[in-house]
Amino acid sequence: MITWEKARKLLDAKGINTNYMKQHKLIGYATYKRLMLDEPINTKILDRLCNVLDCEPMDLMSYTPDNSKGA
Repeated sequence: MITWEKARKLLDAKGINTNYMKQHKLIGYATYKRLMLDEPINTKILDRLCNVLDCEPMDLMSYTPDNSKGA
């Protein structure tokens, strides 16, 4: 499972909140909600976040294997 806790912490540390994201058209509310709920996001959004936050994708997400087998 991919989680976005790192992204949430980095956004908070840089003072980027929902108002900032809306003003600068960084991401929409639906995508913001997906980040808060550890749901998948589009790679274009990931690219945009990396540009704004000046970081690498792995600075924004963590991977933890789940216990289920198969895809």
